[in-house]
Amino acid sequence: MLSRVLALVLVCVALVPAVHAGTTRGDLLFEITTAIKQHDRTALVSCFNFKDTDAATKQSIDTMIGQILTWPTFTVTTSDRSEKGPAKIVQDGRAYTINGDWTFQVHILRAKPSTGGFVFPAGMTADGRCAILLTVPAK
Repeated sequence: MLSRVLALVLVCVALVPAVHAGTTRGDLLFEITTAIKQHDRTALVSCFNFKDTDAATKQSIDTMIGQILTWPTFTVTTSDRSEKGPAKIVQDGRAYTINGDWTFQVHILRAKPSTGGFVFPAGMTADGRCAILLTVPAK
């Protein structure tokens, strides 16, 4: 009996990341909106793809998340990316790209009409989930 309960618990724990990881734009939009409404930093962090990012990027995103979670009102929308192919960004003489297939943007704004906020690239990650994408050094 105990082994069955333990096995069930392990299966449930194994499914949590799969259930939480959104696979569509709508899933991601729902996860972001819910996280902000509930002031759930951990849930909002999980909407970002931090794979291959550096410490400065992580700190910058953490600061943005802190700001977003203090807003009394907010709106979350998306827009399509007009360009195609991988992003090529040069900053301070170094080449960067985006850590996923950038197909749309997520707009997290304080209010509508906009009174400030953030716009993030978003799309599919290498592991098949839809997430907010971040800049990483180009290889």
